[in-house]
Amino acid sequence: NTGDINIDASSLSFNMDVISDNSNLDYSATGYDGHQFILTGTGNYWDIDVIQESTLQSDSLELNYDGSGTSTTDATICIVQSDGGFVNTCGQ
Repeated sequence: NTGDINIDASSLSFNMDVISDNSNLDYSATGYDGHQFILTGTGNYWDIDVIQESTLQSDSLELNYDGSGTSTTDATICIVQSDGGFVNTCGQ
């Protein structure tokens, strides 16, 4: 399962619930005013990238995820938050 969510908006609240194994989620929110992202989920072997980059206000993130990886298949989370409004990426 793969989710690729790109949002360019101001003052956004986004809630997402996930129940899935082998999931990839790329979430990117940009814009002038702050964003709030709430992610709740369960499942194993997930790869989650969250990038929030507002220009004028703070962003918030609430992450509640239950699951794991193995010695050969990781469960990873990358979080980037910036008030500079520039695009940064996970994995660099």
